[in-house]
Amino acid sequence: MCFSKSCGLISRLTAKHSSVLACETRGGQVDGTNRVFAAALRSPKGNLTWIIVNDAPRVWSATLEVSGVAGRALHKYQVTSEQHDQPGLRVQPLGEEKLAAAPASFAGTLPAQSLTIYSTYDLSHAQRGVIAE
Repeated sequence: MCFSKSCGLISRLTAKHSSVLACETRGGQVDGTNRVFAAALRSPKGNLTWIIVNDAPRVWSATLEVSGVAGRALHKYQVTSEQHDQPGLRVQPLGEEKLAAAPASFAGTLPAQSLTIYSTYDLSHAQRGVIAE
């Protein structure tokens, strides 16, 4: 599911020379096949980004458990299959999770055939992507 807006969103929130962190998914299977995939990144300056793809034709409820974010906010970005052909789509944070404890957990929803990103980056639609720090 690499629609141009999805790939663009991933690249906007990924700084050059970011490290890939340990990330685990449990569940998200249809007929024994994984349909939910995740990756976690840490930028050179310590910004964190979790990328979650649901390529299933159904919605999943999710509980995200994250570490390394105490006292920070995670901003939620999302693109669904219904949005990928909308030329005027404005991709900006849909909300934020303020995390006080470490490790922290919060509930989310992964729409069918979607990309959901939680990041410490707070980028409006008009701002340039991260590229490098």
